[in-house]
Amino acid sequence: MLGRGQLSEIGLYTNNILVNELSSNIIDLCPVGALTNKNFALNYRSWDSHYIDSIDIMDTFLSSIRIYTDNLKIKRILSNYNNNFDVYWISDKSRYFFDSLKIQRLTFPLINQKKKLIGNFLKTDTSFFISSSWKNISNYLKDFIILNVKKLLIKSIVGDFIDIESLHFFKYFTFKLGSNNLINNTENSNIEIKYNYVNFDQEINYINSSKIGLHNYDFYIFYNYNLRIENPVLNSKLRQKVIWFNFNNLYFFGTNYNLTYKYYQLSNTHTDFVNFLFGKHWLCNILLKFNNIAFLYGNTIFNDFFIKNSWSFYLTKLNLIKKKLFTFKKKQFDIFYLTSSITTISSFDLLFLSKSNFNNISNLNNLNYYIGLNQLNFKVNKMNNLNYSFKNSFFIYQNSFFDTNFKFCNIMLPVYTCFELENQYFINCMGLVKQNIKVEINLEEFLKSNIDALNFMFKIINSRKIIDKIKINLIDNLLYYLYFNFRRIMIQKFYYKFLCKNFFIVKYKNFHFISINKNFYKSNIYCFYSKQLNMMSNLFFKEKSNFEI
Repeated sequence: MLGRGQLSEIGLYTNNILVNELSSNIIDLCPVGALTNKNFALNYRSWDSHYIDSIDIMDTFLSSIRIYTDNLKIKRILSNYNNNFDVYWISDKSRYFFDSLKIQRLTFPLINQKKKLIGNFLKTDTSFFISSSWKNISNYLKDFIILNVKKLLIKSIVGDFIDIESLHFFKYFTFKLGSNNLINNTENSNIEIKYNYVNFDQEINYINSSKIGLHNYDFYIFYNYNLRIENPVLNSKLRQKVIWFNFNNLYFFGTNYNLTYKYYQLSNTHTDFVNFLFGKHWLCNILLKFNNIAFLYGNTIFNDFFIKNSWSFYLTKLNLIKKKLFTFKKKQFDIFYLTSSITTISSFDLLFLSKSNFNNISNLNNLNYYIGLNQLNFKVNKMNNLNYSFKNSFFIYQNSFFDTNFKFCNIMLPVYTCFELENQYFINCMGLVKQNIKVEINLEEFLKSNIDALNFMFKIINSRKIIDKIKINLIDNLLYYLYFNFRRIMIQKFYYKFLCKNFFIVKYKNFHFISINKNFYKSNIYCFYSKQLNMMSNLFFKEKSNFEI
């Protein structure tokens, strides 16, 4: 123990403090409860709360956790048995994020009011939000629809922490209003169906489709994936395998990440990975010696324009390697996509995928509907280049938290968080449906669930008073536009498949991988508003906290 009282810290040695993304699991090692987290110590009594077994929404495997609550507030979160990896560990992110549930919350509908102010002999437009009610929101939206009924295109943009039912209703909501312009932004980037990043219509992406546990393979190949940040529990399980059993069959295409164990970095250039796909790399000979091989990649493929456009061809080549190994050598070669969002797999199963780019429509009046988006998974700076189209657009922001980066939105709708609703279902990376249990009661008057809010907005847009005016113009314009847009997408899809082979070999021969070093303690909206995780981010990553701690 280092220090005394509130300044005490647990260290490995005198000069080394325990600093990693799983450090708080040492709390569960103490048999008498003397080791506990700072938020819980001397603040709560164990008999004042009860525990509920729920799922860990910070982990895309949706592992089991135990939540202690008094029905009004989460007191603490402890680990439970993890069936996926046979451990009792959870990350620090999962243990401390819950203090953000009461910070920066949207508790009533907001309407954006714009006024012109005169200062220094210049006219400037300023906007501010005023609290309102759902009835005023209804009247405000009706006025926009009636004025812009001739040219209206509805765009639905989905973000993180959206359950299956809400996602399905959101897609139904969009289709029922005569549009199929869906934008999938769950992986911090626009996931377009034309690029074929994964097998959207197959269960081959599920880890559960294999009879082998993810940590029980004989050979691993990673494609520029920082497993320590994206899934620290799986990373710790592989570290255990390396240290205890001298496992050394871990190979890595990409930049050199600190995964806390030894692995073989094959190359930092893209040329070696291309040679591997064509069977010209020495790694292909090693594959023949092992029976169970796993290839893992993640959302880093969206961070580079070239890889994003070429991944469909790469995936075809990987599937060809898989087919040859199984046909001729009876080897199992599994390709897995490890998501960073719990909504991604659900969106793939429901085919909630982008058919076009987000910013490719400027000639129509747009009704933009954002659900679950925030400043972390949505690049708001792109919107600054589209100020000319704001006059003809209407933006609806539906989330649990207020975000100043979405101050361009016309209205903001408050909804419950994942812990304030009963029976929400999510799909994890293994393809298993997990149920999230209600652990908090929010007594705010204006809060709604995602489905109730969508149903409320649907009745406004599709009300009988204005349906006769928008029926012909809206449907006709959308069908005409989407027909030709779909033809253009199909042409581009074949165009990429035809030119992709020569495209990356000739033009990008010396292409280098991009290092992705994101802050583990600020990886999503819940962590971003957590005071405890901001403090840990300030200590470990030396980043300025969002709060004065």
